Amino acid sequence: YVLRAIVTADPPKQEEQRIAIVWRVERPNGDLMGEAAQENAIDAGSLDGKWGATAGYAATAAVDGIEEIMDRGKASKMGGAITLPPNSELVPPAERRQ
Repeated sequence: YVLRAIVTADPPKQEEQRIAIVWRVERPNGDLMGEAAQENAIDAGSLDGKWGATAGYAATAAVDGIEEIMDRGKASKMGGAITLPPNSELVPPAERRQ
């Protein structure tokens, strides 16, 4: 899998600046599995240099969204979940194997 972070920063307005990060999860062949987005208003110019620990904080905050994309991708690769209608007499495939 490939994880890309696309960062955009709006021009400063009244000492604040909007920063957006889009985390793209792609399959090795380049197909997009999904995106997780973050957006924050920060002090203008505070990320103009090295991000240092801030990069780690941003990545840590994105983990749940990235994991959700990965989990959905794994389910769809395996055919996805099977939901039976209520009162169905069909046995789900996982129960048939037992």
